[in-house]
Amino acid sequence: MAQIRPAEPGDVPELAEIWYQGWHEAHAAHVPGKLTAERSIGSFVSRLQRHLNDTITAEVDGVLVGLCIVLKAEVNQIYVSPQGRGTGAADALMFAAEERMRTGGITQAHLHVIPENARAIAFYKRNGWT
Repeated sequence: MAQIRPAEPGDVPELAEIWYQGWHEAHAAHVPGKLTAERSIGSFVSRLQRHLNDTITAEVDGVLVGLCIVLKAEVNQIYVSPQGRGTGAADALMFAAEERMRTGGITQAHLHVIPENARAIAFYKRNGWT
């Protein structure tokens, strides 16, 4: 079962790798090449450092397998590594994100997904998002 906790500074390299791999898997074939080129591992490290306090993580058996960045009323990013898929980590991250927003007084939340990302769309629908 996935354990959810706030991100810590020492998590950044592992989380950046999860985000980098997941972003390229889901987006690289569907966005302009210039954007793909800008999405270097360093760009994900920088973004994580800026949003560390907004990031929650998922661990399975002590291994980081996912992250979710929540910015006010937005699930800004959610990624789970291939090793974390099927473990419940994504569901746990989404539940934690929703709880964070709810306790922050948010009553209507949003997220963005590219239409080509069928896996993510199915996940969001399964979790009650439209």
